[in-house]
Amino acid sequence: MKNIYLVGFAGCGKSSLGKTIAAKLSYRFVDLDTLFEQRYGPISFFFAQKGEEAFRKIETILLHETATMNNVLVATGGGTPCFGDNMQYIKQNGVAIYLSLPAKVLADRLKNSRKPRPLVNTDNILQYVQQTLSAREMFYKQATLEIAVLNVNTDKLVELIKEIL
Repeated sequence: MKNIYLVGFAGCGKSSLGKTIAAKLSYRFVDLDTLFEQRYGPISFFFAQKGEEAFRKIETILLHETATMNNVLVATGGGTPCFGDNMQYIKQNGVAIYLSLPAKVLADRLKNSRKPRPLVNTDNILQYVQQTLSAREMFYKQATLEIAVLNVNTDKLVELIKEIL
């Protein structure tokens, strides 16, 4: 069975939906951000100390580690597929699924998020999301499957995923 990589903007549900999907498919769930924080501490602190470039290098190393695992569903970071050859690597080592949501919904979710997000610390969050999503969608849309996850039925989502596996 192939590994599954969930891609999409911060707040689209990669972690929350990922856990549910993984359980229904009997896959192990791996969250790249959690993996990073277990080894290096809070992402926001790391960003402040070492910067985005250092973060992206380590994130890529962690992504490559997931390819050696079997039957895992990986929730990538929002920017993971947009740097280096990460999206190509994801597609070579599993199935990429883009969880899409409108910018307004993403902005609302991020505004109300309890999880600190180092790149989303901005006054005009909707404008930030629109600009960043616009720049990243060319990567996200390379996924094998794009699923609009607003009001998504997880059982139907799991069936769609089974079809492409």
